[in-house]
Amino acid sequence: MALKKQYLWVDRLCIVQDDPNKATEFESMGRVYAGAYMTIIAAATYGMFDTPQATIDRTGMHMKSYGTCKLGNWVSSSSETRIDSRVESLYTSVSERRWANRAWTYQEHILSGRVVFFLGNEIFWQCESSVWDTKYLRPAKDRTTLHKSLSELVQMRQLSGQGGPGMSIYIDLVCPYNGRELSKQSDGLAAFSGILDRLAPAFPQGFFFGLPRQFLDYALLWQPLKTHNNCYEGKAYGGGNSTSLPRTSPPVRRPTLPSWAWCGWQCFIDPTSFEAAMNFNHNDRYESRSRTSWKLRNSVMWEYPNSAKQSKLQPPMTSNHISAYVAHAAFHPAATLAISYYPCLTFCSAFLCASINPVLIQRPLDCLSKVVVLQDTDGNLAGMVRITGNSRCKPGKKIELIAISQGSADGKCLKSCFEEKVLRRSIYADPRPFYPKYDRYGRWIDSEHGPSSENHYQIVAEGKYAKRLNLPEYEEDHIYHFWNVLWVERDNKNVAYRAGCGRVFIEAWEAMAPETVRITLG
Repeated sequence: MALKKQYLWVDRLCIVQDDPNKATEFESMGRVYAGAYMTIIAAATYGMFDTPQATIDRTGMHMKSYGTCKLGNWVSSSSETRIDSRVESLYTSVSERRWANRAWTYQEHILSGRVVFFLGNEIFWQCESSVWDTKYLRPAKDRTTLHKSLSELVQMRQLSGQGGPGMSIYIDLVCPYNGRELSKQSDGLAAFSGILDRLAPAFPQGFFFGLPRQFLDYALLWQPLKTHNNCYEGKAYGGGNSTSLPRTSPPVRRPTLPSWAWCGWQCFIDPTSFEAAMNFNHNDRYESRSRTSWKLRNSVMWEYPNSAKQSKLQPPMTSNHISAYVAHAAFHPAATLAISYYPCLTFCSAFLCASINPVLIQRPLDCLSKVVVLQDTDGNLAGMVRITGNSRCKPGKKIELIAISQGSADGKCLKSCFEEKVLRRSIYADPRPFYPKYDRYGRWIDSEHGPSSENHYQIVAEGKYAKRLNLPEYEEDHIYHFWNVLWVERDNKNVAYRAGCGRVFIEAWEAMAPETVRITLG
């Protein structure tokens, strides 16, 4: 069927890599997709098809015309569940394609107003108000009868309009992007720049290496969830019973990008690490998440290139460095805790299969990051840090922490956070094997005991560790105060690099008599 439209074959054109205007060209890609009448996404193995010999006639794909825009009998109030199931199956099929694992293809889906997906033997249409295919789903005249899941899709795609998108949309877009594959790791930010360009009106101070400048103190608290390899290694194992096949691999460092920014690592980002930002951004009209007690108070004034607050007395900073006066202290690790599973799980996607919006999930648990438990001089719990990359605690050595903001949360929220759940299933509380319980979004919410013979998770302490640690008992309605901290490691030029992120309780931090120093993060 002829569309009678001019077209641009994006994959046939290349942006000149040594052109001084390369960054501008990357940003303009967002406007190309957003301004297109329609985007055709060839997500099958061989472009539009699953075999080199296939054609539309051979695959049985025939587009139909629906001039009346009425729903057929298949779409009714009693069949909404089937509609949801059909839509979910289409997007599950998309998520399993290599196209969905590539970083550069992300923005063409997110920014395009209308998309036609070719999946070998399937074709389906997506726009901002509807989804339909060649078999069951039909255009809807009455949009209120559309499947419930479409609201999630629309929320993700509201990148224009009065007031613009807010922090919630930023989080929805960043978290499932950053673990995708790149041929050149240095393109980690460039492949997302078109989306940042579309988000720019809602963030008047702009972005610095992908982090909103006006929310920099919140955005610095990002945490890794898992890597792309973590999500798919189970498929290669075939669900075998070997316990010697580790599936946990740390985020991959992108050395040309800063360690303090998410773009400096290849990993999916944990949406829960932005809880404090969601509580701050009360005017976000697209916000639908439940409010929590996580709060943050900025205590550090960061200096970066083009910052008006940068001191003229300081030497010029490298372009991807940020500097500030911060309090720092050194703590003894009690243990490094990791989640182990016996035997290996079967294949599990990085995306929640039952959702249009690719929501990151926390299963399998042994794909998640390791946690460093900190102790004070009296053997009490001082705090915890989630490891960002592959840094290791050295036996008998302290680790350097810098305080980047003050935080608070009630006992209920503290008990529900990832690090606390790991700690409470460790040698310091209840080390028995357990089965995790997940909510409908694939988030780990609780545990129950399981037999020690097979099919269980267990928290293990790696290397040398403190035999005992005094743990607090949280009162659900009590507000607890802490410092948000970065674990940093320095190079021979005294530039500090992020190794982990976490929190230390106020009392434990003050007891270490922290000193104020000027630090440069690279």
